[in-house]
Order: sequence, then structure tokens, then C-alpha cells
Amino acid sequence: MDSAIEKQSKTISALIHISTFSKYVIPFGNFIIPLILWQANTKDEYVNKHGKEALNFQISILLYSILIVLLSIPFIIYYFANTIDLDFHFHITDENISDNINQLVGLGIFGIIAGLLIITLFIAEIVCVILATSRASDGEEYSYPLTIRLIK
Repeated sequence: MDSAIEKQSKTISALIHISTFSKYVIPFGNFIIPLILWQANTKDEYVNKHGKEALNFQISILLYSILIVLLSIPFIIYYFANTIDLDFHFHITDENISDNINQLVGLGIFGIIAGLLIITLFIAEIVCVILATSRASDGEEYSYPLTIRLIK
């Protein structure tokens, strides 16, 4: 623990990290509140590093979530394009049933994979934010894993 870092800097840095959970109460709170706290204290080098790190991580989480959704869209379109009968005729045959079951299984497997990725991302975010908050309050630097550093 670095004793040269003031208690106020540690507290503000920890607040920046933990304030990212505000997104569950305020839309885009994970960007707005940390940004306000960070911008109010940019002259403090310790707070500046933690502010950039927290915001870069939140941007990365948003981009990863969007990527998972975008990768899911073609599968959903394919599924609905192959299961909707535009003539509104219902022709049930053994072949149709097996095709529909295969499509449902394929979509189900992809849905499970996409769901697991989103859940993993959610859990990783919670763990990393708590770890970063703890490290910031102890006067240590923390680098979030898999973060795209857009803010330099």
C-alpha cells in the first residue's frame, strides 16, 4: 500500500469503480456517474488512472454485449425465415416435423451459448468491479482484463 496516496484519492477512486453499478438504477449510470467523479478530479493522477480504467472497462463490456447480440441476429432471422409459412398453409408431414426440430435444436444450442456468454460477461463484470474497488481503496492500481483502452 502506497502511503503517499491520500485517503480522499483512494475513496474517490473506489467510488468511481463501484458507481458503475448505478446502471442497474439509472440508465447509462455506469458511464455518467463515474465520468462526473473522474472529471471533477482529473488533476489527481491516482484518480485519473482509475477513472480511465473504469470507463474503458464499461465501454468494453458494452461493446462485447453488442457483439454477442449482433452475432445472434443472423441465427434468429434464419430461424424465423425458415419456420414462418408465408402462405399460412399448414402442411404437417414427417419431413417438416424433423426439419423444424433440427432448426429448433440448432437455435436452442446457439441460444444457450449466447446466454452463457452474456451471463459470464455479467459475472466477470461484477467480480472485476468489486476487485477494482477493493484495490483502489487499498491504494493499488488495477487493470481490468480484456479491456479495450479507448480513453488514453
